[in-house]
Amino acid sequence: MNARLDLILDEARAALSASDQDRLADLIAAFVASRAEPPDFTDEELAELRRRHDEPFDPAPDHEVREYFARHRG
Repeated sequence: MNARLDLILDEARAALSASDQDRLADLIAAFVASRAEPPDFTDEELAELRRRHDEPFDPAPDHEVREYFARHRG
């Protein structure tokens, strides 16, 4: 592994709380997944993804978004 990455991960382990380490792990996993090989979806999975993509987007009202993030602030 890259020495700089090792150093940063060691620093994160020492400096971050367990919950912040979990958040960092989620970010790293998402980053890695975004650079992985394209997924090998079945025809049925692709059809479902296309169906969901074609659904109209109905955004939540601003006050509901604010309330959600107020409840889930971590």
